[in-house]
Amino acid sequence: MAFPIWPGWLPWGTRLYDLCQSAQAATASRSRGIQRRLSALSTPSRYTNANHQLGRQSMAETTEVVIIGGGVAGCATAYYLAKAGVKATIIERNSIAGQASGFNAGGLNPLQGAGIPGPLAALAGESFKMHQVLAEQLPAESGIPFHSKTLVMVNVAFDESELSDMKETLEIFEGADGFSAHWMETDELLKMEPRMNPSAIKALYTYGNVSLTGYDYTKALCKAAEGMGASVVAKEVTGLKTSGSRVTG
Repeated sequence: MAFPIWPGWLPWGTRLYDLCQSAQAATASRSRGIQRRLSALSTPSRYTNANHQLGRQSMAETTEVVIIGGGVAGCATAYYLAKAGVKATIIERNSIAGQASGFNAGGLNPLQGAGIPGPLAALAGESFKMHQVLAEQLPAESGIPFHSKTLVMVNVAFDESELSDMKETLEIFEGADGFSAHWMETDELLKMEPRMNPSAIKALYTYGNVSLTGYDYTKALCKAAEGMGASVVAKEVTGLKTSGSRVTG
């Protein structure tokens, strides 16, 4: 039994700036963007999000990048593309952050999770650094605070069998820059939280994970992207039209 330590949630947008620079170079060599025909799109759906009404029912005939979906992945992509000078259009059938991106726990732990430690560790570390930059810049760029804060977590053991995993967590946190961890004995734990079950044998105190409000974070990415030239269209994509290797609508 423990105060939960959230699993590694990989923030979207990692390495997107590098990818956007490549996209910018590619689009610069073309005299026009990808032609997008609205015949591939259905009629607008209803929008009830009072904080971000997607009432823009028209879309330029030409755009460099179309992003299908206004979740955190789509909005982060639009944000970093806009940073690189690439115009993007988000097409969202519901509301920005209206699905899973707006209702996730918002926990950032780059040290633990599926593939971490392991093959995804470097990706998670770089993603976390990008989040730290965004925590400073994005609220000012968008006007939307998303309440990013560093967490203290306490993982409580009631049985000796739980200590091996906690010891591994201790070593991981001690070895990472900006993170720390230490053991707490029962008396120290009870001073921190007198209502704790006194049968606890030990606890692990960790510092460094971050939490944020996923809904506001996604909205902030979208708003900042729009401020740099991205656009949002309230439509539903039902298919793609192609001509050779090009998407035309």
